[in-house]
Amino acid sequence: MQKFLKISTLAFATLAITSCSRETDSLTEQPPIQTVEKMNVQERISLTKTEVLAESQRMSGLNAGQSLVLKYGNVNLHLDMQFDSNLVLYASPINYWGPVPYPVKWASNTDFGTGLYQPYLSAQGDGNLVLYKAQPYVAENAIWATNTDSESVSNPGFKLQIIKKTNAITGTKYYATFILEGNNSERHEIAVEEITDIY
Repeated sequence: MQKFLKISTLAFATLAITSCSRETDSLTEQPPIQTVEKMNVQERISLTKTEVLAESQRMSGLNAGQSLVLKYGNVNLHLDMQFDSNLVLYASPINYWGPVPYPVKWASNTDFGTGLYQPYLSAQGDGNLVLYKAQPYVAENAIWATNTDSESVSNPGFKLQIIKKTNAITGTKYYATFILEGNNSERHEIAVEEITDIY
């Protein structure tokens, strides 16, 4: 009887140690509830609110010397199809007294020299925005493109926007955006440039 009691006590002690070990393992596998709550708070804080403040008219093409202009607040945005075949997005304060040309935010970098060509920017039905250096406006004369072509896009065009992004951690910033459209929606952001210092 004494031998049986000793064995039972030993078996019980082993079972208790094993149970404790398993319980400890299961506790370490799951993160504490407090950690999960902290992560959720951080996720909520880091969310960014985006607001479109202003939008230009919509264009389907630009000839040399033409511009797409958007003025809002203190910002003067203009996308210029220059005679040198360069497509340039400028951003300056409304009352800008600095040097000409205006501050460049983005460019196609397709400068072919003034007076040599008749450049044309075209939003095409295949979904591509293409800059041609001269007529005829065919693939051989293309010098820049967004490479966003698809089988067919209805109502192609492009526009400018001034966007405000507010983040609980980093604060508020303003951006100039050059957007390609088609199928009655915004299809591609060609350029997103910060203009907080101007705004």
